[in-house]
Amino acid sequence: MIAGPVVCHYRQGLGATTGPERGEEPGMPTYSYRCEACHKSFALQMNMADHDKARVKCPKCGSRRARQQFGAFSVKTSKKS
Repeated sequence: MIAGPVVCHYRQGLGATTGPERGEEPGMPTYSYRCEACHKSFALQMNMADHDKARVKCPKCGSRRARQQFGAFSVKTSKKS
């Protein structure tokens, strides 16, 4: 399992969601996964060190056959461009 606090919330039809509004630490990267066993998509928020050593476990079925999904992202900075 993943070391450190990781929070994952499910919403019907949307898979898992995470975010600062749910009480997670702001600024931590969110990683998207898809379970090859049950075909559910979910997201986990964790720091980079935990991500590098993590063996991700699907929160729905418990399988460790989760593959990271890559997609678009946005970055919020303090400078106006």
